[in-house]
Amino acid sequence: MKKGYFYIFFLFILMGCAGSSTITSQYRLRILQASFENVFESTVDYLEERGFVIRKADLTFGTIETDFREGAGWAGRSMADKRAKVAAKVTKVSENEVKLTLKIISEERSEMTGWFQVEMSVAKEQIYYKNYFTGIERRIKSRGT
Repeated sequence: MKKGYFYIFFLFILMGCAGSSTITSQYRLRILQASFENVFESTVDYLEERGFVIRKADLTFGTIETDFREGAGWAGRSMADKRAKVAAKVTKVSENEVKLTLKIISEERSEMTGWFQVEMSVAKEQIYYKNYFTGIERRIKSRGT
């Protein structure tokens, strides 16, 4: 009987994990009407303007990765040390249509365990990703298609 409870508990844990990752992924991507190069360069420019150091920008594969930026992110405790980094993927859909996927990773430091990843609420996720995409889209428009 105890095994039955364990399996039911384990099933609920798995369902919870699967549900949380799919609910919020919709805010992390946009289809943009612009050239691949424009979206790629505008994304790099925006991240640099926000103070991120670009660690890797590969135009061939459409991947952009930043180093962690101290003070960025959404730490749960207001006085906590926090940092964030961004990974972006630019994918050509058609001649003038590009998919941009962003992933913002935020960490907080604990005196006991060091750095650990902090998940954001759906409300924060909507705000952060909307702000990033808005900034990138402004740069895309200023460059033209």
